[in-house]
Amino acid sequence: MHSTLEKRREDTSVIFLAHRLSSVLRADRVAVIVDGRVEELGTPQELAKAGGWFQENFYPAEPSEG
Repeated sequence: MHSTLEKRREDTSVIFLAHRLSSVLRADRVAVIVDGRVEELGTPQELAKAGGWFQENFYPAEPSEG
């Protein structure tokens, strides 16, 4: 499926629903939709640093040792 999407993405807009980080990281832009509303929009790299749902769920903080 990924290879088919890669071939098409040069000349087509594709809306792809994904739950796996490996799939999400291939996207040019990501929309985080919560309760039917777009809560976050940006590149995976932007959202990973934004401090919202995307970062909290895909890049949780490392537990501190103590």
